[in-house]
Amino acid sequence: MDVPKPQPRGSISLERIEHVSDLIGSWGRLQLRLFLLVASLYIAAPLNNFSLYFYVIKMDFWCVGPDNEILSEPNQCDFPEAQTCPNWHYNGTRKTVIREWNLVCDRSRLLYTALSAYQVGYMVSGFLVGYISDKFGRKKGIIVSLIIEMVCSAGLSLAPNIYLFIFIRFVHGIGGYGRYLSSILLMVESVGPKLRGKVLVAFEWIFHLSGYSVIFLTYWVQNYRHIYASASTLSIFSIFMASLAEESPRWQLTQGRTDEARKTLLKYSNPQTEEEKRIFEQKMNKLKQFLDKTHSDSSGNLVDIWRVSRLRNYCFLAYFLWFSTAFSAYALSYSTLDITGSPFTNRAILGLSGIFSTIYLQWRVEKHGRRSLISFCLFSMFLVMLSLAIVGDSARYATQKMGLLLLGEFFITTAFSLLYIYTSEMYPTSLRHVGVGSCSFFARIGTIISPFMGELTRKESIGLTWGTISVISFLGGMSVLFLPETRGREMPDTVEDMLEMTDKKANSPNPS
Repeated sequence: MDVPKPQPRGSISLERIEHVSDLIGSWGRLQLRLFLLVASLYIAAPLNNFSLYFYVIKMDFWCVGPDNEILSEPNQCDFPEAQTCPNWHYNGTRKTVIREWNLVCDRSRLLYTALSAYQVGYMVSGFLVGYISDKFGRKKGIIVSLIIEMVCSAGLSLAPNIYLFIFIRFVHGIGGYGRYLSSILLMVESVGPKLRGKVLVAFEWIFHLSGYSVIFLTYWVQNYRHIYASASTLSIFSIFMASLAEESPRWQLTQGRTDEARKTLLKYSNPQTEEEKRIFEQKMNKLKQFLDKTHSDSSGNLVDIWRVSRLRNYCFLAYFLWFSTAFSAYALSYSTLDITGSPFTNRAILGLSGIFSTIYLQWRVEKHGRRSLISFCLFSMFLVMLSLAIVGDSARYATQKMGLLLLGEFFITTAFSLLYIYTSEMYPTSLRHVGVGSCSFFARIGTIISPFMGELTRKESIGLTWGTISVISFLGGMSVLFLPETRGREMPDTVEDMLEMTDKKANSPNPS
């Protein structure tokens, strides 16, 4: 994991103290500590997010009468007793949600609803936890989200019926995304602009490594209830770790909490001598004067952004970009349930694409513009999915299809990872969580729809499903071309800063 090494304190000219990173530097010991604490919160993310994927694996089923007579052929739904089947039998021994509540034939829609419910929670989380995070602090947003996750994981392990299971999955999604986004924002607001991309990409290593542990655990743990019980226990550890983290000094300053920000920044700067303390106070006063002069009002909401036509257009382009990327990523993932081979093996192979994507971003994320790299990935995704659509259901090209799926997973994972970096750099500090959360709202529309692409595959063909993904990816690639570049720029703190940053006359990265 390529985490930046702590840098020695250096003298920063008092002529230019306009941002937190001008005072504390881009990276130091306390930022490394914060990174490790925040990364530890991410360990349980795959367990909460996609472990259910391995408990909705398709199973052969058939109807059995009260006298153990077989009433249907395997996987048959169009027989007279289908609506009133007394007993459904399944092959295998895994206790999945399909077996637990007989989610076959007409009830299969409840299965897709259960998968989508978590993403509906993501939609709500951007605004609900976003309000908490922007109003009361990133740290409080994280802790509230972790408590929600802990309670909901326990509830999922005990849910007596599919309807309560779906509802708890919805609330679980609120906590899951709130924890993730609050953690991301706490991290990006605590490092300098030249390291934001690398730090967040390093953060993704935790998800990939934990993802492989989930594949291993769900393969050996036959009962889905035990998985959620373990996730609830892990959340207790996460709450303790979150309590040790420092609040975002950038958030404190934009909220007018100058004394709290001074204490936090003193920990980051760690002045040893009287001279260093004097210089710190000079920098702190200069930063406060700059903020008082330029950021007279840090309050506001998304409506303040939407009132400006240029910013409104950028917002809605970003919304479609998030929708198209999220839909393509999740639809591709769910489509692997309909290809030959073990779902565990397929997922493990496709997971390699995420690792390669992270390695590539760790190496090149600060070498390319955010906008150009996202568009390249989405256009490449379009070509890959178009090729898969042409091959379709043909069994002759199984190896070639897996190779194309690996490529598609690489491109869409790279684009999705960049979106969080890119969008968090575009919205102002005072509205960053709500701003990124509003983008996530539209992304979740895509992820809610994506599980139902399985119905399209079942009724038509997987080639049509892949063709749909290719079209959506192409449109997403087009939308990002009209957005501003953010690489190498300081993140805006207010709507006025955002307007200045997106000024086309200044829309070129700072070379320094």
